[in-house]
Amino acid sequence: MARVALRYQSPHEGFARMQRIGASGEKAREWQTEVEEECGLILDPKDVIYTGICDFEFKNDPVHLEVHVYEARKYSGEVTESDEMKPKWFKISDMPYDKMWIDDEFWHPYFFRQQKFKSYFLYEGFDKILTHEVTPVESLE
Repeated sequence: MARVALRYQSPHEGFARMQRIGASGEKAREWQTEVEEECGLILDPKDVIYTGICDFEFKNDPVHLEVHVYEARKYSGEVTESDEMKPKWFKISDMPYDKMWIDDEFWHPYFFRQQKFKSYFLYEGFDKILTHEVTPVESLE
């Protein structure tokens, strides 16, 4: 059974939403280290796969976020709660999209079938997407 570990964002991040484990804008080695620090899972670098890029912009806001998406299907250790996060495992069929960022529903299908992708989302505020595009790609280099 395929499962995904998600975490509730900590209060200092300003949102009560579930999201992937590991900070988003990091390179593979940084993501691997962050996952271990946040929840105790140990990842072997050869098992970390670069799967996608999500570009986010917000209407009337100069902030542009480029988020790198990784996955690791093999790991050691047990997921543990920390000051930074409260993790929870979900079956892919039971993803709590109503508690997540709304863009997740658009790019997760690519992620779950291991299809590399690039995506763009233009938000108005934090709860409305004005436009989006998700494109499968052969390479992210």
